[in-house]
Amino acid sequence: MGLTRESIALVIGLVAMFNYLTRVADGTGIEADYGGELPQFVYRGVTEPAARPDPSQWPAVDSSIELLSLLPNAHGAWLRWRDYVLHSSAPISTATRSQLRAIAARNACDAAVAPDGPAADAALTHFAEKLSLTPWLMAASDADVLRATGLDDRSILHVISVVAYQSAESRLRIGLSALARSEG
Repeated sequence: MGLTRESIALVIGLVAMFNYLTRVADGTGIEADYGGELPQFVYRGVTEPAARPDPSQWPAVDSSIELLSLLPNAHGAWLRWRDYVLHSSAPISTATRSQLRAIAARNACDAAVAPDGPAADAALTHFAEKLSLTPWLMAASDADVLRATGLDDRSILHVISVVAYQSAESRLRIGLSALARSEG
């Protein structure tokens, strides 16, 4: 017996959410506080990110997340979350959010998100690249660099939210696009 379309879409959504949550935890320095049988994560040195294929080899990605409509409650919640992160009154500009999204999408091999407006400054670009490519290497000093540029903690949290959100959305759209192609 195989999985239903809805089950596959749910798994894709769960993976995308896990991607978001780990980046928020790594970007903000949240430590795991769970007890039980899971072993505590111990980092054992520098780990390189997976090699990124050339953009010409990236999979075709539908820029929408409409296939998530297979799960109406999840689809509605995702769209409300998207609206909040990307379009709410936030401490960082819309142009900065657009640039952060483009950096995170590029690092997820997703060409469906194009930058809009001037490039993000070097500190934000470095932070977004590190959080999207090697979140396990994030340290308090990364946020300190952003503070030195004048960003307050609320703004930094929003930077983390935008990068983590786009990393999740890219994976969601890549997975749902693959699901749609498999049915075609």
